[in-house]
Amino acid sequence: MVQLELQRALKNEIGRYIIRGYRNGYVSAMKERGVKKAAVPRSMVDLDADAKDHLRVLHEGVSASSGFYQGFGSSLAKKIEIIISEAFVENQTLSSIVNNIIAKIDKALNLSVGEVTRIARTELINVTNEGRLKAYQRREKELGESFRYKLIVARGMRTCAAHKELDRKIPKRGLPLNELVDLQMKIGKKHGHKLHGNFLLHPNQRTVMVRAV
Repeated sequence: MVQLELQRALKNEIGRYIIRGYRNGYVSAMKERGVKKAAVPRSMVDLDADAKDHLRVLHEGVSASSGFYQGFGSSLAKKIEIIISEAFVENQTLSSIVNNIIAKIDKALNLSVGEVTRIARTELINVTNEGRLKAYQRREKELGESFRYKLIVARGMRTCAAHKELDRKIPKRGLPLNELVDLQMKIGKKHGHKLHGNFLLHPNQRTVMVRAV
């Protein structure tokens, strides 16, 4: 019960920002072709049936990070169960048991802030990239041509081996979307990751999908 409630609460809170992140990604991609933000009418990101379905899938975690929610909820729920069971084994007075449980759960929740931040960042970067793709795909239809895409990988101590390899193997001129997806799947599998959606390999991923110019 605790695990399910934690997962539900976390998903609902992050879900409040899903549409904002999606719109932000869409508008930023539109601006790249020279359209000023003020000139992008709201109707261009009016969340039509296709976009709404896409957002619903992202929020439900089918192509986003359902496994991350589950991992967070089960891990924290298990910590709380251990805390409660150990408090009673220590054979203290009821008052001290309650105080001990409250103090330890408070500490466990504080330690979970970093995990929540990681999940939130993962979700928002993911929907922003998906929003960008939707804008690019709309433009492709308007122009009657296919774009090439690439990933801008954040470089640093925390950059994983999979994304370092992607950074090396994605050509400067980019790749057609299907080839970029295939490359991520191939490299992800090699490093023990599974691609979710079009661009998400693992939690706390810091990559931005762009159209190759």
